[in-house]
Amino acid sequence: MTRLSIVIPVYNSAATVGRTLASLGAIALSARSGIEVIVVDDGSADDSLAIVRRSTALVEGLSWRILTQSNKGPSAARNTALAVAGGEWILFLDADDKLTTDPCPFLVTAVAASCVTFAVEYVGRSGRRVRRVSPPRIGPANNYRLLTAGNPFAVSSLVFRRAALDRPFAEDIRYAEDWEFWLANRRVFAAAARFPRTVLSTIHVHGNNSSSHYRRWGLSRATVARRHLEREADELRPEDQNNMRVQMAVGEIQAGRQPAVRDFLHLPCDWRLWMKLGVYAGAWAVGRQATRYAADDDSAVR
Repeated sequence: MTRLSIVIPVYNSAATVGRTLASLGAIALSARSGIEVIVVDDGSADDSLAIVRRSTALVEGLSWRILTQSNKGPSAARNTALAVAGGEWILFLDADDKLTTDPCPFLVTAVAASCVTFAVEYVGRSGRRVRRVSPPRIGPANNYRLLTAGNPFAVSSLVFRRAALDRPFAEDIRYAEDWEFWLANRRVFAAAARFPRTVLSTIHVHGNNSSSHYRRWGLSRATVARRHLEREADELRPEDQNNMRVQMAVGEIQAGRQPAVRDFLHLPCDWRLWMKLGVYAGAWAVGRQATRYAADDDSAVR
């Protein structure tokens, strides 16, 4: 029986994917027979696929599935893996991240949990820790409040039950795709077991920032907010609806739209999100970016 499926999308990751796969050695040998690793090469033009094939020998005892497809983006690659995953539990790990902690002992104790959430650490090029993010308390009573105000969960910060999924990744969203995924699959958070002092993974922030990424993040933020506001309007409280309207405004300002007074009139809303709107509007006024965005940093919608 496959207990855990680890999903790793790969695209031109020759410099890092070997390190990622080697990090699976954090999993106890006794647990590996119940784990499958599904690697999806998303049309890489470098040596990523060859490195993946060589790296399967780095960690003994795991079941490996290596899939290939033309380049469609990380959301499509994860969906390809989800379509064949046989595990009761799913863990997403990107090809430049490292698994820091063996999640299996936590899954054994999480009998009634729909997901198990952990802390994650972000590190820069030098390997120095940039920040550590602990998971918030989340459940049916507050999941919309938290998820409309921002994205508190990096894609590799939790392990969740496959049966809790309602929708795949939206493949037309290239940025903020994890935020959209959690919004679309709130049943994942129906019964969350939380381990805020345990770091599950290390996420590498590359720093290859540019104004185009900044604009694209903004367009994705606005698209996700608009889509869910339209789709889930009947389920959203007024504050949650206003959170999404402010998210749209922030995204549109990122994408180049001039801020307007009406952007600040969506009240009540999360006060930290409202302050963020002010920061982005102020940055627009002086011709600067409010946040430096890395192309592979999935923590941006916060």
